[in-house]
Amino acid sequence: MIANERREEIIRILRARKFEKMSNLAFEFGVDIRTIRRDITHLTISYPLVTKAGRYDSGVYWEQWWQDPHANILSQHHKNALKIAVKAVDKETAKCLKEILEIYGTPKGAAM
Repeated sequence: MIANERREEIIRILRARKFEKMSNLAFEFGVDIRTIRRDITHLTISYPLVTKAGRYDSGVYWEQWWQDPHANILSQHHKNALKIAVKAVDKETAKCLKEILEIYGTPKGAAM
């Protein structure tokens, strides 16, 4: 995976999870934590990301004021269609569809 692809995936992960430890990201992508730190530094140019130093590990999250402009853009009809599709596809595709629902279909603070 090239740097731009990894950075897009980091943004996707942060949109879904809101916070993640850099060591977890490094493990998920199979890269050194220094690579993740460079990616995050690069991403802070375009996105309001905040890094938090920890005693043993650093983390990254969105600025509290930031609202994802793409969140909650699915209509109820689209959400229902995706929920039906989740039941009819393989495990990996179902995981992707659930992430789409979580990112783009769930109102802030609501459970799916």
